Amino acid sequence: MVEAFLPNASHATRCRACEEMSLVLGLRNLLTFPWIKEAVDERRLSLHAWYFYLKRGQLYCYNQETQEFEGLTSCDLEPAD
Repeated sequence: MVEAFLPNASHATRCRACEEMSLVLGLRNLLTFPWIKEAVDERRLSLHAWYFYLKRGQLYCYNQETQEFEGLTSCDLEPAD
């Protein structure tokens, strides 16, 4: 699937896209279980897909509205005293 959408992308870009897509597919798969879907629909359960990009020390969360991973943290944070 990633190859079809990113045929000319670098190997690293395609690898990351595969990693992110596996998280999105995992969320979709969880919703096929009736008891999970019911809990989500009743707002007793929230499902999230988080991706930690180790090389940058960046945490991303999947936004289901935009269908994109968005950064949550930054390596530029001031260290605590």
